[in-house]
Amino acid sequence: IISNFSDKIVPLNTIWQANFLSNAIYSSVVTKQWLEYYNDTLWVSSGRTASNFLVSSENPLSALMTGSKYIYSNQPDKLNYRIAGFWQKQPFVWQNDKVFSLGYASDKIYSDLKSMDSLQSVKVVTSGIALDNNFDSNLKPTVAGLEKIDLTNMFKKISYNLNQFIVNEPKKFVYKLPVNLHNKLLFIKIDMMPEKDYLTHEISINGIKNNYTVNRLYGNKNIFRFVISPDNAGNLSDLSIQVAKSIARQGDKNIPFKIDKVEAFTMSMDNLLNSRQNFNQMNVTSYNTNGLTGDINIPAPKSVIAFSIPFDKGFSLKIDGQNTPIFSVNNGIIGANIEQGKHQVVLTYQAPGFVIGWVISIITLLFLIFFAIYRIARLKFFIRNK
Repeated sequence: IISNFSDKIVPLNTIWQANFLSNAIYSSVVTKQWLEYYNDTLWVSSGRTASNFLVSSENPLSALMTGSKYIYSNQPDKLNYRIAGFWQKQPFVWQNDKVFSLGYASDKIYSDLKSMDSLQSVKVVTSGIALDNNFDSNLKPTVAGLEKIDLTNMFKKISYNLNQFIVNEPKKFVYKLPVNLHNKLLFIKIDMMPEKDYLTHEISINGIKNNYTVNRLYGNKNIFRFVISPDNAGNLSDLSIQVAKSIARQGDKNIPFKIDKVEAFTMSMDNLLNSRQNFNQMNVTSYNTNGLTGDINIPAPKSVIAFSIPFDKGFSLKIDGQNTPIFSVNNGIIGANIEQGKHQVVLTYQAPGFVIGWVISIITLLFLIFFAIYRIARLKFFIRNK
């Protein structure tokens, strides 16, 4: 099927695990940094804390920025994906030429996303690159193209007390938006106030389920984020909402949870789909299970290149054959400084402890060989002197 695609080199995103990269249609990882990037930066609604994955094209921010040029789906095209492959005469692979490459660069460098509000952070990742580790930038993000919308009362059909909505029982209802949104994405951020840790909370909006287990280990921060897309005609006027009671991990009883605050804003679909133009995209020329190689042209000095691959110390980067330090950007993906000009970029991964493991294995093997030779020689000595 790959041979039927338009590209000879298919820049699919990668699965990342503790010791290898492999080519796949989606991204998955178990590190806290990648979890924060996936949930906090890309607003992916997920019911899994240990391993997140791109389910489909429901979240265009995630689909575009993780380099998901091809997706597997039996759903009709609604987010600029077009048919790229068939199975038994039915479309099953969809292609989007507006997605980001696995490597992209910008000279618009911002400070840590954690210091920004939701509007600013979405604007930043679609127009520039934010450095982690409390980097202080003089460049301040604007929120042009993003508009706040008041959804304070979207949960008014559930219990309300002391300026908080309280979920005491499962409920389904429809909320009519104050205005009909045409060709716009709706970003919704819901802050919760759980009664205790280790609870499972569930909220679904327009069929997108957000099911978090509140656990200090993963730092979910008691926040639900949703990106709601318009229908095939480009309209979004109603929200179909379903809430469920919290369930303790022990499963012994249901526990109410409180919805403290709801924030929402909109973004034009066209602005998002064209955000690729704000960056210099890397042309991926080759890749394997341990990394990728590509070419990129940087028009401005003092730029930063980012890779939609989770940051980890096992990665190493060479630009034009020279070792280049990497650091974390955009809440958990790989970044590096890059200068003006045309460059060849090689990103590789080696599991931490890989070399030490091989050295120990070789030493152990040599010891076993020496021990076997010693035992054989000793046995021959006893036979000769018996």
